[in-house]
Amino acid sequence: MLVLTRKQQETIQIGDSIIVKVLRTKGNTVRLGIEAPEGLRVLRGELTPEPNHREPPAAPLARRQRASAPAARAEGEVRMARVPRSRVATVLPQMLGSSAPLRAMLDRRATVSADA
Repeated sequence: MLVLTRKQQETIQIGDSIIVKVLRTKGNTVRLGIEAPEGLRVLRGELTPEPNHREPPAAPLARRQRASAPAARAEGEVRMARVPRSRVATVLPQMLGSSAPLRAMLDRRATVSADA
C-alpha cells in the first residue's frame, strides 16, 4: 500500500485518468474529490461487497454525477440533498431500496467498536 500525505487542495493522480483531490479537512474527516472516466464506478468502501460475499448489492447503484454536470433528474442519476441526522435512519433505506447496506455498515462499526 502506498501512503501519501497531502494538504488541502493538493492532488494525487492515479494512472492517466484518475485524479483525487483533498478538498477539505475538518477534525478526523477528510473530504475528497475524485475525477474519473464516466464508465468507471467509484464506491465508498462500505458499499462494496466483501470478497467472500458473492451476492450483488441489495439495490442497483446509481450512476454518479459529476460536480460540474447540470442537475438533471434522469433515471439512475444521483441527487444530493441535506438530510438532518435524525432522519438518516429512515431516508437511507428509502434511497437504497433496502436497509441491507446500511445495516451491514452499522454492524461492522459495532463489531469494531466492541473489539476496541
